Amino acid sequence: MLYLNNRITGEQIRLKKSSENAIYFNIFENGYCAKNDKFAIAEKIEAQRDKDFLPTDPMTEQELIEYTSFLKIRDQYDDFIFDNDPQNWLFQERPIRIILRKSFIASAIYENPLFSSVVERIREEMIDYIRIGHETIVIYCNGIDEEDYNIVAPYIESGDIILENIIEN
Repeated sequence: MLYLNNRITGEQIRLKKSSENAIYFNIFENGYCAKNDKFAIAEKIEAQRDKDFLPTDPMTEQELIEYTSFLKIRDQYDDFIFDNDPQNWLFQERPIRIILRKSFIASAIYENPLFSSVVERIREEMIDYIRIGHETIVIYCNGIDEEDYNIVAPYIESGDIILENIIEN
């Protein structure tokens, strides 16, 4: 499957539908949100895909529709690239991705001073590996030490914090 990924922000575009005069798609904050259809920004461009496009590699009709639709989307979203990474993993050297909803962080910091200290430590140590979206904050890391894990474990178990491992292609 083909994706349009922004390799700076972590966003991912997924095609919804291509009609005669418009292309409908969603922009997700990251690959996890795209896979789970969460926090999408629905977009539409008034355009026709190039029906005369001749691919250099064999494609099914569906693949051709998707590819030519993505070409039109890229005309307006040129910071996205064609990619085959469904996760849109930004930092290959960091095998764990932590995803937190912004609304959750605010309440957890307020309710739990220990959680607040973990967040502050992560921010200081991993500032270059944090991406902030409209709804989520994504942190790429090598792991969580035992003390911090014990503090965040209840939030992981409840689904408020999502830990995701890189999938090797």
